[in-house]
Amino acid sequence: MGLLQKFIPPHDRYAALMLYGMVFSTCFNGYDAGIMTVILADKQFKHYYNIDSTRSGVIATIPWAATGLAQLFVGGTLASFVGRLWALRISICVMIIGV
Repeated sequence: MGLLQKFIPPHDRYAALMLYGMVFSTCFNGYDAGIMTVILADKQFKHYYNIDSTRSGVIATIPWAATGLAQLFVGGTLASFVGRLWALRISICVMIIGV
């Protein structure tokens, strides 16, 4: 059994690809949050944009709040219109491309 057949089994190919897509989009979401943490730690960035600790917290919270709101309001509505599988596919594409 080759490496490709091991990780993408022929009888369950779509489920495996959906799983890998979800993992891929989750990695990008974590990467974006990590980059924002590094940017907010930069003194020159904070001085240039006049960011205090309150604004820094709000900026750090925005990606996670947007994700939570999208899960609550957009996810169910989108699934009602196009079906659960297509809603998941669209969500993965949006997460990979970025919001």
